[in-house]
Amino acid sequence: MLIQTITAEQINNNQELQAVKNYCQANNKTSLSQAELSSLINPDSTSTNTKDPKKNNTPLLIGGTVLAMIGLIGLLAIRKTKKIKKRS
Repeated sequence: MLIQTITAEQINNNQELQAVKNYCQANNKTSLSQAELSSLINPDSTSTNTKDPKKNNTPLLIGGTVLAMIGLIGLLAIRKTKKIKKRS
């Protein structure tokens, strides 16, 4: 376990340290774990790990379009054959 003390001058000259100081003051903390510190300094790295990967819906979209086209062509063919039978 590493304990590091940081001076007020170091905090004033570093935005990341200022963010950590503000977090500690807002949450009445005098120390942070490594996980808390990492999440404060790199908030994007922890949030991207918890998000579900984006699903690829392209095959479903293509398949649905093909089925719709087949259905439409079949419907038109049936209508055309009914009209021909009516004329006979």
